[in-house]
Amino acid sequence: MPVTLSPAEDRARLLIDAVQRLSTCRTVSEIVEIVKHTARVGANADGASFVLPDGDLCYYVDEDAIAPLWKGRRFPMAHCVSGWAMQHRAAVVIPDVRTDVRVPQDAYRATFVRSLVMVPIRSREPFGAIGVYWAEPREPDRATVDWLQALADATCAGLEAVRALREIDELKNSASPFIAQRGTPVRMCAWTRRLWHNGQWLSIEAYLHDRFGLDVSHGISEDAFRTVTGGLVPPPSPSDRDTSAPD
Repeated sequence: MPVTLSPAEDRARLLIDAVQRLSTCRTVSEIVEIVKHTARVGANADGASFVLPDGDLCYYVDEDAIAPLWKGRRFPMAHCVSGWAMQHRAAVVIPDVRTDVRVPQDAYRATFVRSLVMVPIRSREPFGAIGVYWAEPREPDRATVDWLQALADATCAGLEAVRALREIDELKNSASPFIAQRGTPVRMCAWTRRLWHNGQWLSIEAYLHDRFGLDVSHGISEDAFRTVTGGLVPPPSPSDRDTSAPD
């Protein structure tokens, strides 16, 4: 006999499925595709949009809706609902867009939207927003708003994971002090110990500073000390001394 799920259980399963898929995403576009569809279905809405900040503008990256909304358009953050949600770090519930002063009427007049919920992606320092819309005036219940915020939190985790993967890829492709981009060896003059970088021969110190922003100090290694002193044991370096003992 098939199991019948309640709307709350359906929504919970939908969220779990979204979280699992978001955890495997490697690009922002994959995340957007999952989130816009999940938000619309889970909120039983007529439309959903995915918004990212672009300086002092809100960029409507993509949407899933019964009719065109604002995909690809940008609006001043100070004059749109998604911007309000990000700036105030809080969900926005608007039962009727025609009576709320936060709604830019010119932008909404050509759409089907009459009511909406907008939630920030990451409440502490928002870096995006998810909006859902209905064609009839309505006031979504608290459970719907909380569920959308949970989806936004999962979206935040997915975006952070994608950013971490991008940083790892950049590290893999970046030069180490001895390996240039894509594994090409750095040319070094065996006589002067200078490295070829950006069309010129640089000292190792200059190369490290120019390529990695590293500033180095100078000392003498244990092997070099033994060589120049005829085998004497080198004194401990300052970092090796026991600073707890009296001088």
